[in-house]
Amino acid sequence: MMSNTLHRLNQRPTKGTEVKTEIKSILVTCATALLVACGGGGGGGLTGFTQNYLASASQGEVITYSVNTTLMTYEYKVIKSQYGCEVPTSNCHSGSGTLTRNSDGTYTPSGSADTKIFALQNGLLVGTIKLGTMPATPLIGIPNPIDTAEKLAGTYNYNSVQCPTKSNGMMTGCAGGHGSLTISAVSSTTISYNICVSADIENPNRVCSSTSTGTGTLDPVYKKWKFYRTGSTQENYAVAFISKSNQKVAFLDFNDLGGYGYGQAALSEKVAAVPADLQKNLGKWFMVSLVPGANSGNAVVTVGSDGGVTTVQPDGSVSTNTAIPNTPWNGFFSFTNEPNTRGLMAGDGLFSMSSPNDLSGRAKYFIGMKMD
Repeated sequence: MMSNTLHRLNQRPTKGTEVKTEIKSILVTCATALLVACGGGGGGGLTGFTQNYLASASQGEVITYSVNTTLMTYEYKVIKSQYGCEVPTSNCHSGSGTLTRNSDGTYTPSGSADTKIFALQNGLLVGTIKLGTMPATPLIGIPNPIDTAEKLAGTYNYNSVQCPTKSNGMMTGCAGGHGSLTISAVSSTTISYNICVSADIENPNRVCSSTSTGTGTLDPVYKKWKFYRTGSTQENYAVAFISKSNQKVAFLDFNDLGGYGYGQAALSEKVAAVPADLQKNLGKWFMVSLVPGANSGNAVVTVGSDGGVTTVQPDGSVSTNTAIPNTPWNGFFSFTNEPNTRGLMAGDGLFSMSSPNDLSGRAKYFIGMKMD
């Protein structure tokens, strides 16, 4: 929903049990789309390596996050915040401690029982993070960020969750959305961009629900790109890297009252899905879901050689859906049972999914990555 005026949702109260049931159902739907997504996330699982990531929490925070899987430790620090978390004395500024390995292959950071992470060396970090008193929200981390405009330039698809106002990280009153954008190099450290909401920017007959333009400059210290919507002086941030399949993957971190709002987008360079990708994606995937007003949900799903998806749920229930690749355009997935939902493959095994709202009127936003 990257537009100058965000769509606003009519919220209604949702009981915790309803939230949990819906997450479980949607996670199976998400995993179905993974059958034809890009494979792998980097080299090796969360064992025996040290990696630094530049990360984004979905409420709009930019974070440095490090894991050491030899010593089983983690450390993070908020460097840009909508809620004052960049201030060293704030209760949401930083965290560190030990990692505990879970039976599903993920890790739980000490002092944060409501969160989980999974990371790959020279690949991505996906999980949840709880900052101060805010609910745990989805987290995307990127290693070795792109630091030249020429490498960043290209055509991308995106899924997003965006909130018109700040809500202490609750992510209520927000909207999920999708679209496409082009990034052009102006110099080695400056860019310009064009965004088309809900349509393919490369289609000459496109009908965008809204459009916007802007410019960006490189922050050489953290290798993040500060970008500004035309007509606004508020800083937003983008971080990207080139995956081992040579596809560019990025996140956007929004801080634009009256424009893009507050939130996060997952981007991937526009690449068509092909059936051969199925074999690359057999195995386990870690999925994280936004739950407005509550801690994020998560689950590990398994893609089998027969194309089936298995999710272990406490109540034993299973739901299914069918993903249609390269619809509404190349790189996206649509779903037979959820016509307004869009899945997006992104580089080496990162997957995202969004829609304007779920069955209870809340923004729907998922991210996930392949674990093996």
